[in-house]
Amino acid sequence: MLSNFFEIVELLLQAATDPNHLSENNHPVFLAIENREMLGVVLKLGANVNATDAEGNTIVTIALKFQNVGLMHVIIFQFYS
Repeated sequence: MLSNFFEIVELLLQAATDPNHLSENNHPVFLAIENREMLGVVLKLGANVNATDAEGNTIVTIALKFQNVGLMHVIIFQFYS
């Protein structure tokens, strides 16, 4: 069931949504950061990996700060594939 959720989100993003659109000052990469599969979808669709939060952090600096290897794997895989 959850897999279908991600497929639906991906289809919606492909159809009509800018993956870099801010929602209440939140960039999509930060909204998706807690779910690696969702982050992969957002990055695959062209979200800016260099977007910053209110404190100037990117998802890369957050992943490094918290030593989150899984998050770095998603970022690197999507960026270089």
